Amino acid sequence: MLICKILSLEKNNEYSNIKRITLPSVKGFVEILSGYAESFIILKEGTIELYDNSNSKKEYPIKNGAGYIKDNVLTILVNSKGKDVEFYTKK
Repeated sequence: MLICKILSLEKNNEYSNIKRITLPSVKGFVEILSGYAESFIILKEGTIELYDNSNSKKEYPIKNGAGYIKDNVLTILVNSKGKDVEFYTKK
């Protein structure tokens, strides 16, 4: 089973007992299953899909982001759909 942590500026969500996760990566869709190799994944605009044991689906729309999987824990940093992040630099 997987644990998925979705972190955004608006809120943080944690989901446990996840069977599989589908991510919208810049290279196409990536399906994460238990035992997936340690990886870093760049995400594009789309929807993160979480499936539990009964194949019930939860959807989380994003604008972009990045994911890191290690030891069956997927941590995703996202820019939620419709929200632009502004970066400020010191002068």
